[in-house]
Amino acid sequence: MENPFNNTEIAFSLKSNRELRKAHFLFKMMGYPSLVNFGSAVMMKSLQWKLPVKGLIKHTVFEHFCGGTTEEECESVVKRMYEKGVSSILDYSVEGKEDEADFNAVVDKKLKLIKHAAHSDALYFEVVKPTGIGRFYIWQKVTEKKELTAA
Repeated sequence: MENPFNNTEIAFSLKSNRELRKAHFLFKMMGYPSLVNFGSAVMMKSLQWKLPVKGLIKHTVFEHFCGGTTEEECESVVKRMYEKGVSSILDYSVEGKEDEADFNAVVDKKLKLIKHAAHSDALYFEVVKPTGIGRFYIWQKVTEKKELTAA
């Protein structure tokens, strides 16, 4: 199958003209680092204060970069992309937790996604972020080649 990124007609065939205009606008705005930093800070504060911004996030950045919040939601996007020769990654991105129960839940979810990917030609591999399955300061010590203790 031809590499879809060598042919813009194939590469963009999954998107409608409206979706392409929306993506163009999104990327144009992302070209302004100060706007991105400001927008990110406002969104984070809005989420902390439980302001109703989830819909805005879902219909802009999330909609462009994500296929859904569950494997089931992602299946139609994964299938459409694979039909165009593009594999997908189901990535469960969680980090910054401090509780063992949270780490164990992420490990369980990642194992489920790995098994799911193993049975799908459209899902080429699975990504695991170490900071999702362990404390940041431990990974920092490992990176800095510092000694780890039982504590």
